Amino acid sequence: LYYGFGWCTWDAFYKEVSEENILKKLEEFKTKKIPVKWVMIDDGWSKLTGENLTVLRGFEADITKFPNGLGGCIKRMKEEYGIEKVGVWHAFTGCWNGVEHGSDLYEKQKQNLVKSTDGYYIPDGKKAYDFFDSWYTYLKSQGVDFVKIDAQGCTPEKIMNKDNFSKRYIDMHLAVEEAAKKHFDSNVINCMGMSNADLYFRPYTSLARNSDDFYPNKENGFETHIMQNVYNAVFHRNLFYCDFDMWWTTHINAKQSSVLRAISGGPIYVSDKIGESSEEFIAPLTDDNGRLLICDNAALPTDDCLFKDCSGDVMKIYNTVGDEGVVAIFNLSNEKKSVSVG
Repeated sequence: LYYGFGWCTWDAFYKEVSEENILKKLEEFKTKKIPVKWVMIDDGWSKLTGENLTVLRGFEADITKFPNGLGGCIKRMKEEYGIEKVGVWHAFTGCWNGVEHGSDLYEKQKQNLVKSTDGYYIPDGKKAYDFFDSWYTYLKSQGVDFVKIDAQGCTPEKIMNKDNFSKRYIDMHLAVEEAAKKHFDSNVINCMGMSNADLYFRPYTSLARNSDDFYPNKENGFETHIMQNVYNAVFHRNLFYCDFDMWWTTHINAKQSSVLRAISGGPIYVSDKIGESSEEFIAPLTDDNGRLLICDNAALPTDDCLFKDCSGDVMKIYNTVGDEGVVAIFNLSNEKKSVSVG
């Protein structure tokens, strides 16, 4: 699934994602001959309510944003633009705060929900399987091929007032894993879930976000992003394929982001806005068919950087491709640096 170049809607549209905007962006990729193979429709596509649209009202797409339904949009994406796989976002709790009490979704699923500490309703332990099985059945019927499961690590605080809350949390993980295995062959991007309970109770899914978000408008955001990804990978790569997150191809750090993803060993996908995709830093990452030139495992710090704080200094990371070694060197300072590689 992830051996092709991808695009995510999040930093392109945030919660203003819509069929119209998605198709405009795919038209741009087509015109520029940028070979996108898969798309992640991120937060904002579903029926949401509440402050900042953080409460789920239904399994279906928001009809005002997707007038032809989710399936109609995905059909056009695949048939007209050659997108091979389409995924959608959801939070581990349905949405950030959970399910709206009294909604049609609540009435249909209330036997599978539990009241959270902040007064919303979220999938409950083993019962979560029926919740996600129902949702994934719908998504599969719409042509969805995989899901991104976000906000995993913040779930325990929502059930800390419940009996056996740790077991409920673990059972919830195992439930969604079973549902994803059934419907999507375990093709999942696990996201924001780095606690031990998250890491050790994913028996089927094998890809996990390796850092906090890519923040395109955050000053010095790249330095934080590379530090998190490279040092987290020392442990995480023993358990998962590491996802270094999306990036922008016209960003001030576009070149650095491209090189980091090239050596990362994980999926490579961008989140460019309409009109803002540049082939310059995409073309070196793929072959002529749009398949990624990918390293074998997750990139690691070189030995001399492993126990050193490389912020504001030189960061060296390495990976392999078959019998060959690959090294990338990043200057995280504002000064010229001399460096040797042995």
